[in-house]
Amino acid sequence: MDLLGEAKNKKKLVDIAQEEIEKIIFSKLRLGEKEVIIKAKEIHEKLNFGNRYPVICSAMRKVQAKYKNEVIKSPPKGDGVNLEIKYILKK
Repeated sequence: MDLLGEAKNKKKLVDIAQEEIEKIIFSKLRLGEKEVIIKAKEIHEKLNFGNRYPVICSAMRKVQAKYKNEVIKSPPKGDGVNLEIKYILKK
């Protein structure tokens, strides 16, 4: 069974995407980084979700609630390949 099939059976795709984003953030925190820029395109390619940018963008926005952040790039319609968010990891 592929990743998408498993995801549909166990979790929502947005939850899987959010977990991946938080893994990246936690790894940067462990390295003492002060910020990290997450790009929808990179998460999308890593998870191989097909054409599901709204799922990736939704997950990125859910994580925004947990950290100070700055939207670096936002597609005109809000969800898409060009969404980039900088998450501030230290106060």
